[in-house]
Amino acid sequence: MAAAQLAEVERRSIQDDKTHRHPRLVEQYTYRARATARVSETAGALIERKRDHFTVVLAAISAGRAEILRLHRTGSIHDSVLQALEHDLDLEEMTARRHLEES
Repeated sequence: MAAAQLAEVERRSIQDDKTHRHPRLVEQYTYRARATARVSETAGALIERKRDHFTVVLAAISAGRAEILRLHRTGSIHDSVLQALEHDLDLEEMTARRHLEES
C-alpha cells in the first residue's frame, strides 16, 4: 500500500523540469514506504521506536496546549484563535493516541 501511495504522490508531484511540486509530500510518503519495508525486517524494534515517537509527540502537544493557554490568558490571542488551535491539537492528540494503542 505504501509503495502505491508513494508512486501516486510522485506521479502527481513531478514537474516537466523533474522537480517536485510537492516535495514535502514526496518526503513523507518516501519515509512511510521505507518504514513499511523495514517493519517486516525489524518489527519488534520498530514497535518500540513507534511508542517512543508518539510519546514524544504527545508531550509536544501538551507543551503546545500549555503555551496557547498562556497566550490566551495574557491576551495575546483571541478566543477564536485559541479554539482553532485547540481543535488542531485535539486532532493531533487523537491520532497520536490511536497510534500508541496500535503498538
